[in-house]
Amino acid sequence: MLSKAVLLLGTASAVKLGDQLGNVTGTPTWKYLLFDHDGGLAVIDTSGKAVWSCSSCGEARDLLPSGHIVTLEPSTGLVEKDATCADVKTAGTFTADGHEARIDSINANAVVGITQQGCAKQTIGCQGIIHWDRSTGKETMPIDLGNYFNATTDWGYLSSTSDWMHTNCAGTGSQ
Repeated sequence: MLSKAVLLLGTASAVKLGDQLGNVTGTPTWKYLLFDHDGGLAVIDTSGKAVWSCSSCGEARDLLPSGHIVTLEPSTGLVEKDATCADVKTAGTFTADGHEARIDSINANAVVGITQQGCAKQTIGCQGIIHWDRSTGKETMPIDLGNYFNATTDWGYLSSTSDWMHTNCAGTGSQ
């Protein structure tokens, strides 16, 4: 069902609880609205006031079944944050890039991401798909894209020696 409301958001750099972030008119069909805000996340109620925010929430994000958020921080990697925005668990084996932090659709205890540490057997830079099992803390790179493609024949229009493939999305599923 579409909301019968109009939302105009302001652009404040830091969000504090109670800040008026938006002007909601009409009758919204939602109680709370979560959105990206200045490199973090913010939640407003139907009056447009901030009821929750997390300014250090990384780039890509997904919501875990527990209500925690899994995100990635470029200098750290994949991170699980609780409702207070505090780090709960961190996977630091691979430095994740800013494109993906997605809950594994087959195993809800796992997270899928992308790292720039692929092409281990080549002299060119590319991505790999990383998999973090939050229950064991183990992080692996099950797919190194450099093992499946050849830089001398699979060169794209936007390829460069530092970013051959520029992978933007990763996920899991069953056939």
